[in-house]
Amino acid sequence: MHILKVINEEVYEKEINKYNIDYKNTISYLDLEKSLYKNTPIYLGLYNDNKLVTLISLLKVLVTNKKNYLIVTNGYLIDNNDINILSIITDKLIEFAKSINSIYIEFNSKLLINNSNDFKKVITNLNNLNYKKITSTTTDTNIIDLKQNIDSIYNNIKDEIKEIIDLSNDINIEVDIDYNINNYIDNFINIDKNYYTRLFEVFNGNNNTKAYVINIYFNITKTLNIYNKKVKEINNQISIIPIDNLSNSSKEKLSNLRKKKQILIDEINKYKKINNNKKKVIISNHIVTTTNNKAWIINNNYTDILDDNIKYRIHFEIIKYLKNNNIEILYDKLDNFYNNKYIEENINSVLIIDYILYLIYKNKRKKMI
Repeated sequence: MHILKVINEEVYEKEINKYNIDYKNTISYLDLEKSLYKNTPIYLGLYNDNKLVTLISLLKVLVTNKKNYLIVTNGYLIDNNDINILSIITDKLIEFAKSINSIYIEFNSKLLINNSNDFKKVITNLNNLNYKKITSTTTDTNIIDLKQNIDSIYNNIKDEIKEIIDLSNDINIEVDIDYNINNYIDNFINIDKNYYTRLFEVFNGNNNTKAYVINIYFNITKTLNIYNKKVKEINNQISIIPIDNLSNSSKEKLSNLRKKKQILIDEINKYKKINNNKKKVIISNHIVTTTNNKAWIINNNYTDILDDNIKYRIHFEIIKYLKNNNIEILYDKLDNFYNNKYIEENINSVLIIDYILYLIYKNKRKKMI
């Protein structure tokens, strides 16, 4: 027999990391919602014969002293194609909502799927179970298994992207992190500063979650040294070519060397203009949240100091950094990067319990980012 019951934070936190979760399933995220918008976190466990089947994280939003609505922060952590278990959860959740005077339940779910047929089946199931106003947005998501060795990870990057990464290997890039978002908050465009400042405070105040900024530096001095060394090597190669009596093959070789040298000199001159007496400059910042061994890149900022394609090299450096710091799974949305990408469907819908009150209060929702 299935029973849905309220569980405490300790039980939820112990069990949640056994699932393939999003950072919005973490206690830190629900605490963030509580601190910013005064929404009340509720943790539920669905049990069958005393065995845990799944967990549900909710936010209770008051609309009057007695009435509220519920937000399912990120799905039910089940196989949404299984209509039987989805039906059981839906019925039990409606029962629970009625018991605490909820007007409706707002359902949010982030599904990672391999094909559109899976998604269509999920939507059909939700429709059949009377979920209303179903909408979705689609993005591509990379799920990168960092437990693999770095060569295996590299080999799963798209071939055209690997070429771009390889071409930038002479550019010296350095990585560091900072747990203080306020040092970089102005670098990010169109973000809610108060929200991210509080996110860092909450996530870094919990033992099982962290939030930090990964900073990527372009070390100009080291890069110039590499390029100048390459120019010197080319000059040495040119010096041994017998200029007075050139064969056709020697002419071709000389021409190619001079072209390579000019490309290097152009790059050197470009980087000298950037230098401005600085050894290195920040070329990107990335906001990362983690829970245990999983990481999510949730915001990015790139400068225009280097070519736009440098973002792929930057991303590979971030992968190496996270792998070396015990992260096992990385979720991010960099387009056109990885071979094994997923389709991320963000589904929103509603289970209406009191239709009249729903019509009255549906536009008085508190913001959830």
